[in-house]
Amino acid sequence: MSPGRPARPPFVFRCSREVFTEEELEVLEEYGRGLERLATRERLPDTPAQQRFVAVVRGEHEPKTIYERTWMKYLLWVEWESDPANRAAMGIPRRMPDDREDWKRMRGAIWGEVRQRARGLDD
Repeated sequence: MSPGRPARPPFVFRCSREVFTEEELEVLEEYGRGLERLATRERLPDTPAQQRFVAVVRGEHEPKTIYERTWMKYLLWVEWESDPANRAAMGIPRRMPDDREDWKRMRGAIWGEVRQRARGLDD
C-alpha cells in the first residue's frame, strides 16, 4: 500500500471459497472488486480487455481469460448457492432465518437487478 493512499476494500465473497482453485482465489481476492464494479456497470470499461469482460458478462462472448472464466464461475456459484436446497445439500447454513419464500423473493429481486444491469438491459 502506498503512503497516504487508502486501502482498497476487500472483495466480499457471496459464495463458498472452497469451489475455487488457488489461482481463481487469487484473481478474486486481487481483482474481484474491480470485476464486480465492471460487471454491475458501477465502473465503465477503460481498456479493450475490460470491454471484452463486460461483453462476456452480458453473454455476448464465451469466457476465455482467467478473469472472465473465474468471474463467470463465481456468478454461477453465487446463484447456485442462493437456492436453499443447494445450500442445505452442501451443509451451508441459511443466511436468513426468515421464511423461505421471503428469502427467494428478496434474492430474486436483488440478483435479477444485478444481472439486468450487468447485461445492459436497464438502458
